[in-house]
Amino acid sequence: MSFLKAIGLLLLLPALLRAVDIPSADRENIEASVRKALSVLPNWQIRLTEVRPSAIEGLYQGTLEFKQDTNIRYQNLFISRDFKSYIVGNYFNAAEDIDKVRMEKIRLEGAPSLGAANAPVTIVEFSDFQCPSCKNAHESFKADKILESYPGKVRLIYKNRPFPNSHNWAVNAAIAARCAYRMDPKAFWTVADDIYLHQSSITAVNLWSYVSTSARKAKLNMADFKDCFDSKQTLDAVQADVNDAESLGVSQTPTFFVNGRIAVGYPGKQNFRILIDDFLKKK
Repeated sequence: MSFLKAIGLLLLLPALLRAVDIPSADRENIEASVRKALSVLPNWQIRLTEVRPSAIEGLYQGTLEFKQDTNIRYQNLFISRDFKSYIVGNYFNAAEDIDKVRMEKIRLEGAPSLGAANAPVTIVEFSDFQCPSCKNAHESFKADKILESYPGKVRLIYKNRPFPNSHNWAVNAAIAARCAYRMDPKAFWTVADDIYLHQSSITAVNLWSYVSTSARKAKLNMADFKDCFDSKQTLDAVQADVNDAESLGVSQTPTFFVNGRIAVGYPGKQNFRILIDDFLKKK
């Protein structure tokens, strides 16, 4: 839906005071108005939640929940104290370096990576192995030779952001790739490449057949790999990635952060180069 493509970074502020009790008529009026203002289709439910005093004097802050079956998206909303007007968007503090604030929310240590560890530009990718757009982004990034074009200057960090409600094998695929990473960091990319390559053929039932073939290709100890996969030993690492994504409001995959600058969807070779060149120039 086009109205969701505009939803970028979601920065939720800590609760400053207790939740605000909005009269039901005002709540329903805001929800109805938002549907018209953002052209939300009738098959999406809208719910206003978590309304509290905001850091901006004179305004409340709430969260809009957009739901269609198992698909859920969120968006910030600022509401006047009389509940008659509102602003859809995110809160930013001009006194802060927003790029830096975003990067500080992402745990980089212990994550699969390519490129020099001390590279001046870090690209963080949040991806879902079962997501077709993520497959396209993964393959395009490789084909566009982003890393090869900037030897020693760009690093890629891969973070998992599966959506299990709509992708029934995405979490297990992430667990498998993380098991490979734990046994041999280079093996992560072998497994990840193969999962995306065979994405359209993989199911929840045959996933093990595909990831075990990749593990053998990477020359991993199969008994250890199977034990790691079966007992979900890397689920905590996957969940840690999800926590990072949620702290940044990542509600779509793939989402990239280039030194903290956000790009929802694959931005393309030219736009990647524009961003990278700009950061390198500033360095």
